Amino acid sequence: MAPPSTDRISPTAHYTGTTWLRNGLGDPRIEAVLDTRRHDWIQLPMRLGRRLNGGIGLDEALVQRHRIIDALLAAEAAAHGPLQVIELPCGLSARGLRMRARHPDWTWIEADLPEMADRKRTALGPLPDRHRVVAVDLLRAQGPGSLAALVAQLDPGRPVVFVVEGMLNYFDADTVRGIWARAAAALGTGQRGRFLGDLVVGAHIRRMPLARVFLALLGTAVRGRMHLHVPTPAAATAAMAGCGWTAVDMHHPSDHPELGLPAAGKPDCIGVLDATCPGGAQGKR
Repeated sequence: MAPPSTDRISPTAHYTGTTWLRNGLGDPRIEAVLDTRRHDWIQLPMRLGRRLNGGIGLDEALVQRHRIIDALLAAEAAAHGPLQVIELPCGLSARGLRMRARHPDWTWIEADLPEMADRKRTALGPLPDRHRVVAVDLLRAQGPGSLAALVAQLDPGRPVVFVVEGMLNYFDADTVRGIWARAAAALGTGQRGRFLGDLVVGAHIRRMPLARVFLALLGTAVRGRMHLHVPTPAAATAAMAGCGWTAVDMHHPSDHPELGLPAAGKPDCIGVLDATCPGGAQGKR
């Protein structure tokens, strides 16, 4: 069987980029390359989805996860100093631009497959020191273009945070465990690492029948199945702990009333995995 491919994720980049832009999380440089029609076409079924899913739609869930990750990054820096962040897939996210404007002492690496990395590099233009766009494939174990090769270029004395947003549910459970393990194994001995990545778990979707239909349609649009490979948050955290990560937790929107998230008080339909690693984990590469 051929290995899973990440090239089918990019069709969603314009939708998510448009959602973030329209919720104050964008940047003019990103706006210039967005195809907002992809977002507009789906708004009618999304309005219906909000009514059937207890008042929360896809856009609200996307903003919830994005802002939770932003808040967790800020907390990590407050506790452990300037960060080295690898955002993969970076897609058409403006997070790096926003975060580097607030934290010029951070290192920010926007990473994606070659075609998207080239598109993002062209859109952003010249970037300040310690902010760059590179081509990386999370499914590559070693060598040029792998996560291990990228981390080896960073400062081993500073924390590394992997931000993997909007990708994990495109892959089966074995592939996801491989991503978690390779990220842990890429860290230097004793180097602090943190992994932040959203995950839709089966228990949430079973409470929202229309959301299951939407995920099936989304899988068709991106040429592959959407996987709900863990039934509960506890199962997700246990699986990640088995890949070399420690202190694994999952954050839900209802856990963060202080953030003033959209659709506050509505059912949670996403979670953000949050795991730390002391470095040097012997994960599967």
